[in-house]
Amino acid sequence: MPNRGIKTQLLSIVDECKTQREAALRLNACEQYIFTLTRELGITKWRQKNRVHKKTKTEKKFCEECGEVFTKKIFSNNPARFCSKKCQGKWLGKTYGFGNGNSNR
Repeated sequence: MPNRGIKTQLLSIVDECKTQREAALRLNACEQYIFTLTRELGITKWRQKNRVHKKTKTEKKFCEECGEVFTKKIFSNNPARFCSKKCQGKWLGKTYGFGNGNSNR
């Protein structure tokens, strides 16, 4: 059984490798196969513990409706002018006359 050999080799190098890709290269095996073996063996080293997440960039802004300071994530096409949907709705109502019964129908 070739599986038994790879499983024992994987268990022996698990502490030396930083990622599953590195383990796959050292064992000359497919990454997906190593991923499956780590699940079968219950190896959790490469899951959430070692994952490095990027910090999300945020900025502080003032709500155009209520003036409250809020933080927003920086995206390329998102101006984020309001702190909530409620404030956005109030602004739309004032600006375009929604909800007042003043429709031009």
